[in-house]
Amino acid sequence: MWCEGHALVREDARWVGVDDRGRPRSLTDADLRRHGWSLTRATR
Repeated sequence: MWCEGHALVREDARWVGVDDRGRPRSLTDADLRRHGWSLTRATR
């Protein structure tokens, strides 16, 4: 999955990747929903 130009991969119950500064980033499905993101593609 891509988020704000960065790749995130699924590991167990979290999406993990790095932020703009290369620091580790970990998000749950609930975190994604709070940001208004979805695990499914939006239709236009």
